[in-house]
Amino acid sequence: MSQAISHVGSWEYNLQTRHFWGSPEAKCIYGFDPDQDEFSTEEVENCIPERERVHQALVDLIESGRPYNLEFEIHPKDSSEPKIISSIAVLKQSEHDETIVAGVIQDITERKQNEKERDILQSQLSNAIEMAHLGHWEYDIASDIFTFNDHFYKIFRTTADQVGV
Repeated sequence: MSQAISHVGSWEYNLQTRHFWGSPEAKCIYGFDPDQDEFSTEEVENCIPERERVHQALVDLIESGRPYNLEFEIHPKDSSEPKIISSIAVLKQSEHDETIVAGVIQDITERKQNEKERDILQSQLSNAIEMAHLGHWEYDIASDIFTFNDHFYKIFRTTADQVGV
């Protein structure tokens, strides 16, 4: 239930048996039938437009043990709506001394859309401040640093050196 709520799925790929396993949420993210026990690497990669980049990250993980942490778009098998996912994978040894690629995926589509909207709004706000010749300042509490825009200095007939910034 926690995977479904957080839109996080887990998966494993056994390098010796070539068996690919995914949690029910991982299957849902990719648009596979949650009741389907097995699916192939090819079925998964067919959902990924940038399959070469993602496949290369998997090859690098297997050959050099270098974990990966990627974001990429998928086109789920059961939907025309693309999703953006975050995928993290590592190598591990099973209790039977088999090499397993273990990973998690998270559907981050909504977060990415929100970030894009935030960036657009930030750009519009910056443009409005610039066009209106408004003085603007920010204070970062964590670093105890003030920042001011050029119009702030013009309005108060001062400079960054005089303010001590």
